[in-house]
Amino acid sequence: MASTFHSVNGSNNQSLQRWVDTYLQVINAETTELANERNTINILRRRMQASVLLIKVLGGAWDVSELPTFGARRMKDY
Repeated sequence: MASTFHSVNGSNNQSLQRWVDTYLQVINAETTELANERNTINILRRRMQASVLLIKVLGGAWDVSELPTFGARRMKDY
């Protein structure tokens, strides 16, 4: 009876460990994806700030309608 209990209990622990390992892999993948998205946003923000600064330094004005919209599929070339 004791060996059957240990066998079932060991099997449950292995299943739980596999589930936890898989879940941790998903969490790590989502964390990496979020970090990549944040990096992309920061790069786009810096590009827009640099473009505005360049226009100001050159003495020109800029129009808000020329800026890319949030969720645009493609960033305008500056």
